[in-house]
Amino acid sequence: MKDTLNQNRKQYIDFLRLLALLYMFFQHSVLILLKQNDNVGIIKIVFDIVPLCPALFLFVAGLSLTLPFENENYTYSKKSLFHSIKRGVELIIISSILFFIQFGFQLPDIFISSSILNSIGILIIVSALILIFKDRAYISLIFTFILICLFATLDIKEIGIKPLTIGYEPIFPTIIFGFVGLTVGLFFAELKKNQFIQKTYIITLCYVGLIILLFFIVKYGYLNVLKERHTVTNMFDSSLTLQNIFTKGSGVKSYFIETIWNYNIESFLASLGFVLAIYSIFFFLEPIFNKSRSLNKLLLPARYSLFNYIFHLLFIGTTTLIFGYNNLNTISLIAFLIILLFLSYALSYIIERGKKWKR
Repeated sequence: MKDTLNQNRKQYIDFLRLLALLYMFFQHSVLILLKQNDNVGIIKIVFDIVPLCPALFLFVAGLSLTLPFENENYTYSKKSLFHSIKRGVELIIISSILFFIQFGFQLPDIFISSSILNSIGILIIVSALILIFKDRAYISLIFTFILICLFATLDIKEIGIKPLTIGYEPIFPTIIFGFVGLTVGLFFAELKKNQFIQKTYIITLCYVGLIILLFFIVKYGYLNVLKERHTVTNMFDSSLTLQNIFTKGSGVKSYFIETIWNYNIESFLASLGFVLAIYSIFFFLEPIFNKSRSLNKLLLPARYSLFNYIFHLLFIGTTTLIFGYNNLNTISLIAFLIILLFLSYALSYIIERGKKWKR
């Protein structure tokens, strides 16, 4: 019975991961490929809730780390610790390589704030150290609360610390969503002996998330609830980009600007409320994952989310080289997304079959 429940949980977490992955496909494609004049209507509405993408992705990353603790006989060993640290380091290295291909050797971004993969890598390493302790759920709760308070203080006082809150992809506050997921999952595992209390816990999280979200919807309006964000501008040295790094010549430097959005405390809380609500509401659909084999096949790309994350960036990048930035109309973008989705499933299926063949 426990194994079945645990398998349902894996599929449920894969479902949440798939939601984040598909939205990432959409958001990056619209941002880079779609003509700006075509970013209207339903496309713009969906595009404007972009803070939900990293929020959900990091939350699920933290939540996934807690799944083994739902098993009765699981013990967190030194082998588990070193495996987690290795995974975290691998993600940071991959993130740095992808950043180097795009921007070159820009410090300190290439090592600390290179992408969402970097934040997940740091999350896994720090979480591995938290999971050593017996009171891991309470330690995670206190640590997460301290991070939220620190971020709120820095944001309210308008203090920027590079690369903590300033950088290409600042690790604050995105990484906090991961620690929230870790905390939520650890307390869920602590309550595994009483399913009634578990469900009460999930319902409470749902109410908390909906109350937070409702507050910001009333304050800013539906379409503006997640728009209250900072514009972060980075000055990158063009002599350190990949095309110039080996041919600097005279050493004369020029700079180019990379502008991104980052959360402020209000958009962080609004996104957190949305994520908690999504997690809680879909939790009660878990039994469906045990009954539907076709739904399990639908989750295939989520099981290889790292591969699909890298693949979609490379595919979008290749398409950009062919058609240029912001050069596709709405019909062309839809066709591109269909092709991207088809290739994602096809390649994930090939990987899955390859793993089964090796066994």
